[in-house]
Amino acid sequence: EIACFQRALALYPKHARAWSSLGVAGGGEVGGHAFSRSDCFQRTLALDPQNARAWNSLGVEGGGEDGGRAFNRIACFQRALALDPQFTHGWNNLGKAGGGKVGGQAFSRTACYQHALALDPQHANAWYNLGGEGGGEVAGRSYSRKKCYRRANEIDPSLNPPPRCCIYLMRCFLSQRRR
Repeated sequence: EIACFQRALALYPKHARAWSSLGVAGGGEVGGHAFSRSDCFQRTLALDPQNARAWNSLGVEGGGEDGGRAFNRIACFQRALALDPQFTHGWNNLGKAGGGKVGGQAFSRTACYQHALALDPQHANAWYNLGGEGGGEVAGRSYSRKKCYRRANEIDPSLNPPPRCCIYLMRCFLSQRRR
């Protein structure tokens, strides 16, 4: 797979989708130069600055530069959502990053997960993350922490609720964070 993207980029170095695909695959060498995941997404954005998925992926990598301007991970997720407000992974990732403003409106972690679930009620990671925040309302129905974890596990059985000791530590952390 990586070799295919590398060959494509050797022939067509301005192929934005091939750069993005190489980044998703973990990066690699093109034309004798090594490119990290982040480098690949930055190349994608240099060629296609309106690529919401590349902005999201750059945010997952911790941020980077585009056009000489630095973007932290939250700014990358915000940019992805400004380009595509229906991008559920962007909403979930913005929530994991602590929340932020989209379209001039502030969204908390919880609100980001709720927004992702309003767009895609089958988004297992958003359910899991909403559970980590103590639960919340989705589609007019209230879900406890336990119900969120259960819903996430129904969608994706690999997402098991954390052990009780982790939940206790999470509650302690959240109570101190809110002070």
